[in-house]
Amino acid sequence: MPRPPIEAHSDNALNCYHQKLAWKIKKVDWSSDEKLYLKLQTKIPGSSSIVPSVLGLGSPPYLGGCVIIGKLRNAIGFVTQWPRDVDLSKISLDAFFTITIDDGSSVSIHCDKTRRVKHDDNIPWNQVNIQKIVSLDPELPYDEEGCFTIEAELKVGQEEPNNEENSRESDFVKEMGGIFSDIKNSDVVVIAGEEKFHCHKNILSARCEVFKNMLAPNTIESESSTIEVKEVPAVAVESMLKYIYTVEVPGDPEKLPLDLF
Repeated sequence: MPRPPIEAHSDNALNCYHQKLAWKIKKVDWSSDEKLYLKLQTKIPGSSSIVPSVLGLGSPPYLGGCVIIGKLRNAIGFVTQWPRDVDLSKISLDAFFTITIDDGSSVSIHCDKTRRVKHDDNIPWNQVNIQKIVSLDPELPYDEEGCFTIEAELKVGQEEPNNEENSRESDFVKEMGGIFSDIKNSDVVVIAGEEKFHCHKNILSARCEVFKNMLAPNTIESESSTIEVKEVPAVAVESMLKYIYTVEVPGDPEKLPLDLF
């Protein structure tokens, strides 16, 4: 079971999209082999509260997001949840963390990798996350109470929706999805196990460097118009190809074979 979430012990709300928080991390929590969930104290406007049961926790709902530290203490990130009708491309995040230890020294971490995730219909919200892959010392010095402090400055921006632009983007995604299903005009077949996907060389080459190299002149794949993907489940290959065509992330992003990108 995940460890209980850690409450923030200070919250300086600079404005409704900008918060400064601090959490005291106990040694028993930091040395566990579970993810750590650090709670906000001010709800992110327009966001969707995370349902605790989704995370396996029995605490009050998260206020539109939370800070997560990876199991191996090798990543820290700011996760936000949004209603399905919110355009994720309009959401921007910034997260700056400072870890202060007992000897007065500190480590600063600026998250720089943003990810937007659209879930399946059975999940009533989507996600925008920002994280940093970083090696965090598992043996940080603790104070007399067996704690150290993590401070964060978290920012959330949301552009005003442009209905005309959203409509154009939606039409484009639908058209590209139609092209993905267009067997008649395909010129390359991607094979995964027993499944065959009829695709288009120019789109695969433009959107994926690995496919671009495979389909270069005088390669086996280019001359045979066939690409065989081994050791990757067909469902994952299909999700990857749909992403290449439509830029829509599957409900379970773990299904994407990221080593092909």
